Amino acid sequence: MRLTVQSGQLLTPETVGIESAAYRISVDSIGPDFIMVTYHGVVMENPDRTIDMFAPRTGRCVIKVRHCMRLVTATTDAGTTVAVTVESVEQS
Repeated sequence: MRLTVQSGQLLTPETVGIESAAYRISVDSIGPDFIMVTYHGVVMENPDRTIDMFAPRTGRCVIKVRHCMRLVTATTDAGTTVAVTVESVEQS
């Protein structure tokens, strides 16, 4: 799914329109080649694609243009994966 987001926007299963486990991703700020987000209800996937079930379920991170950030629900079965890739940033 491709979305256009703005600073202050909140992404949830309801706002995105895809049923899944509960999560919230808020777009905190948008820079010239990145967005900064705060996430709740998911953990960041490790670079080797493993999931630390005990990792913090809340955090803040920067996603650079053309890089993918993967967030997953920390469950042992039927979890939800959210992959966020910033394709471009348009400054107004």
